[in-house]
Amino acid sequence: MSYLYKIIKPFLTFLLLLMLINSARASITLSIEGPELTNNTNGNTFANSGLEFIALADITLDSFTFQNQGKADTIRLMNSDGDILYSYGSPNGEISHQANVFWDLEENQTYVLYSEDASNGKWTYYSSFPNQNDHLKINGSHLINGLTNIFWFNFNNLTTTYTDPAPVIETPLPAAIWLFGSSLMLLGLRRKKTV
Repeated sequence: MSYLYKIIKPFLTFLLLLMLINSARASITLSIEGPELTNNTNGNTFANSGLEFIALADITLDSFTFQNQGKADTIRLMNSDGDILYSYGSPNGEISHQANVFWDLEENQTYVLYSEDASNGKWTYYSSFPNQNDHLKINGSHLINGLTNIFWFNFNNLTTTYTDPAPVIETPLPAAIWLFGSSLMLLGLRRKKTV
């Protein structure tokens, strides 16, 4: 048994390495922190307030921090056509809630990330738009009546991941298995002759 194991082990290691190489893809994670939000939203003017941004690549919005006044709220991601793509329920009692969402975003598409409750968010004056990295370009804040470039609403630490879509080099696994099986058969025949 140990003789056969010594012969098989390199082949198994080789096959395992081939499978790992095929499944490996590079990914890059980036974050936009945003300013400290010190003011409370209050009133219908702030309903559906949040951030408008463009995805600069096909990425995943992994997480964000929802700065709020501690009430339960619904957070939505909407595309430029007004379609709600994703929703997330923020729990009651947390004034800084880390939301792990893993939402897929398409390159060159505009999105709005907003909270529904008009009297639950936070904001600050902010005039350094656009704020961007290699994944996202934040155009400004979104209010019920459109885009504004003088406030930052509700969300910090927008974290995204880009996974390299480079073509995976396909290993002809059936051929490798055939080679492995043929080697075992030859070893078996060789062993029979020597016995």
